[in-house]
Amino acid sequence: MNSFGRIIDILLLCMMLFIVPLEYMAYKEDCVMQSAISTQTSLFTDTIRNKGYVDRQAYKEFIKWLEESGTVYDVCITHYKKIYTYDDVSDTEVMSYELCPDDAVKEAIYGEEGMYTMGMGDFVSVSVKNTGDTLAQKISGSITGNSDAQGIDVIYGGVIRDETY
Repeated sequence: MNSFGRIIDILLLCMMLFIVPLEYMAYKEDCVMQSAISTQTSLFTDTIRNKGYVDRQAYKEFIKWLEESGTVYDVCITHYKKIYTYDDVSDTEVMSYELCPDDAVKEAIYGEEGMYTMGMGDFVSVSVKNTGDTLAQKISGSITGNSDAQGIDVIYGGVIRDETY
């Protein structure tokens, strides 16, 4: 009976000495990557907001930077186009936003023109979410058996300020 208790003690000691610090370091690495991706996403989005368009070259550079981080990401660019409609009842123009989904944006970027243009006052949002597991997610999943650990998820957006196309 005493030897069984010692085996359990050794297993707990190994877990405390190796696995817990490894999980902590992996979690901190995810925090650093979250910060770096947040910074790059805000720079990319602010460039779009200042120019009023996203071109193929800028998009490819952003995707290349994400790929160099070592994890697979899903990038989604959402554009809300400002539209005006005339209301017969109140005899005024009503402003609303029309959703232009990510597929339409990417089609235009990889299309013949190589760019997707937006108008001043429109709203653009860029979201980046990891699709592959990070090291922290893998370790947490192997310990707890639950792979729902928090991943890298960044959303940044704003109003288009200028049209320079």
